[in-house]
This record gives sequence, C-alpha cells and structure tokens, in this order.
Amino acid sequence: MKRILIASCIVVALCLIGWATYQVATPAADDRSFARLMPQGALVYLEAKDLSGLLREWNASPEKAAWMKSDNYEVLSRSRLLLRLEQAQNQFAAAAGVPPDTSSCAKSPANARRWGSITSANSSCST
Repeated sequence: MKRILIASCIVVALCLIGWATYQVATPAADDRSFARLMPQGALVYLEAKDLSGLLREWNASPEKAAWMKSDNYEVLSRSRLLLRLEQAQNQFAAAAGVPPDTSSCAKSPANARRWGSITSANSSCST
C-alpha cells in the first residue's frame, strides 16, 4: 500500500513538472504575433485587427484624395515598378481565384480577416 502511494505521488509530481515546463516553454497568447513569422529585414509589415475598417477609413480620407491628385502618384502610376506589381497581383488573382485588391479586402470583416493575414504580410492589397 505504501509503495502504491509513493509511486502515485511520484507520477503526480512528474506530471506537474512536465506541465510547468510546457507552460514556460510555450509563448503566451500575447507573444503569438504574426510578426515573429516574418523574415528578418522586411521593408514593410502590417498587422491589423480591423483591416476592413482601416481600408474604409483610408478610402474616405482626404489624404488619399490628395495623393491621387499629386504628381508623385502620377509618376508612380507610370512606373515600371507599378506595372510589375500589377502583373504579380494578376498572377496571384489567377491562382487564388479572388482578386487581392482593397475592394475585396474591405467588403466584409470575414474577407478582411482572411486577406489580412495574407495580404498585409505580403503587401498585396492595392489602392
């Protein structure tokens, strides 16, 4: 009887030690950021809880209207870089079957959550 009691105490102690070790080794919920999965040295990274709300706010902002009328936007719209980005976006849309633009990102919170994890990290949403 005494051996069974000692053996069960040892098993319980080992289970508690294992559980405590797991708790220390596993990151907390706050530490489970998408940022730690991004490559080092990324130039742009965006993580948003409400991507659709941010896109609606941007589309209605006077800053966007001013940007669209600026000389800088005119130069960008004729640049080779933008043409290459549009080609990559079209290839992605053909493969995914859904265009990754701001209209599809901002339609609903479900789309924003789905595209938020993909397009925010890859900067695929365009204006």
